[in-house]
Amino acid sequence: MPNYPRIIAYLTVSFTIGVIVYIFTGLFVPFTETPGWIGTAVMVAYGAVYLSVTWSISRRYVRRSATTYWIPYLMALIISIPAMFFVELKEEFALMQNQIMFAIMIVAGAELGAYFGIQYGHRMRQELIEKAQQKQQHGN
Repeated sequence: MPNYPRIIAYLTVSFTIGVIVYIFTGLFVPFTETPGWIGTAVMVAYGAVYLSVTWSISRRYVRRSATTYWIPYLMALIISIPAMFFVELKEEFALMQNQIMFAIMIVAGAELGAYFGIQYGHRMRQELIEKAQQKQQHGN
């Protein structure tokens, strides 16, 4: 049975972290429109930041959860929402095409982070269970 207060807490924290990440990285959004490799590198860096943040949250959630492995994907989407909202609100992009690419990069990075976080969380959970079983067998 899912632990609903824990799920709500993680979803709330995900939104808060999404806002914090945008606040600290919002100054670099205009560089994504720079032509050439610089704009591409900044866009990929945004994807990597969202991948990293979502990976750590998903890993932590799955390590402690016995069920509801789809929640990290929802957390990834929730982490992405503040950046997309504030970029639209501030009208940072001259072309709608660039704004769509930015949103795709953020969501793709966040969803990949959730996927890899789930995989790593499963491994951590298995190790935790094995250690507990060994400890119980040895009577420590």
